[in-house]
Amino acid sequence: MAKNIDMYIDQGSDFTATFPPVTDATNGNAIDLTGYTAVCQIRRSYATVYAVQMNIDDSNFSGGVITVTLPNTETAGLTPTRYVYDVTIQDLSGLVTKVFEGLATVNPGVSSKPNTTLLTPYIPEDYGGL
Repeated sequence: MAKNIDMYIDQGSDFTATFPPVTDATNGNAIDLTGYTAVCQIRRSYATVYAVQMNIDDSNFSGGVITVTLPNTETAGLTPTRYVYDVTIQDLSGLVTKVFEGLATVNPGVSSKPNTTLLTPYIPEDYGGL
């Protein structure tokens, strides 16, 4: 059964999430994921066709650790709302297992809005302070 872990993504920022090691259900030891394939997608709902594919960092697969990333160019395009996600792994025999799932909440950004026109506010010379 997949572990439920919620993620929080700041719109317009580089995002990285490192999950706890994937463990063997019989003995609790971390599984060496070397040679495995991992996939992580976020969707608006379980029924949504459109998905955002997250990047997988496999540098710690030998310790059972999966890290997912999404660059700021991708997070800037996400609508601030709640999404669902999961992480699946495929072993060398082709068996696919869902190991993590949960909500992915995208928090709105202020500085990363595309097509923003910066305005210089008018401040009268006799204004007493800021």
